[in-house]
Amino acid sequence: MKIQSIILATGFALSFATPAMAQGSDAAYCHALSAKYQEYIGHGSGGRHGGADNQNADARMAVDKCNAGDTSGIPVLERTLKDARIELPSHG
Repeated sequence: MKIQSIILATGFALSFATPAMAQGSDAAYCHALSAKYQEYIGHGSGGRHGGADNQNADARMAVDKCNAGDTSGIPVLERTLKDARIELPSHG
């Protein structure tokens, strides 16, 4: 009975750890996308694939969201980078 309780408690604890790890992974991916966007597209005329004219409001808002820890900007940054033919960072 004691072993079953330990196994059950461990399983219960792990069920909460997995989503937290996924969120951390998403946050890191979001930051990587944001950095790639800023390097290649953002930063005014310093970006490799254009300047301030090429920035769109949605992408800038997505970067701001990522910087604030909100991963909902991931699809926007992925689409923006893909449209610019820039390779996405690995998501892992």
